[in-house]
Amino acid sequence: MTKANENQALRKAAEIVYENSAFIFVEDISLPEASVLESWEGTALRIEYSGDAQGFLELQVQNGFAHILAQNMLGLEDGDEKIASSAADALQESLNMLCGYFLTEYYGENAVFSIGMPKICSELSLEASLKNAGIWLDAEGFMLYMCHGLSDV
Repeated sequence: MTKANENQALRKAAEIVYENSAFIFVEDISLPEASVLESWEGTALRIEYSGDAQGFLELQVQNGFAHILAQNMLGLEDGDEKIASSAADALQESLNMLCGYFLTEYYGENAVFSIGMPKICSELSLEASLKNAGIWLDAEGFMLYMCHGLSDV
């Protein structure tokens, strides 16, 4: 399994999950300019898994993405008060779906895994996530960074 295969599996997971659950279309983007990275404001999430392999997925999303994700997942009109209270849950549920789809795509349908709870990680910086090679995506004008790593056993 190569890094290219891993990135392809991450990309496919993002396309399927966001398009099917929230009607959000994603496309590849190149590494943002240093000024964008230095002024990054967003939310970091992490989910761990164990089984045939042990590792994690991390997702960094630019501020504002959680709002549109929750709105679309729940089918709410812009301005509905439920959006703000559901944004964190929508991010966590999307990471859970991303992880499940990624594991099947990357390791195959016969691999067996136990997936942990997705967590919002205020202590996880974008800089820390970038140490794990991953992919940058544009999702309806918001930048996302998704990466995968293996844990030491």
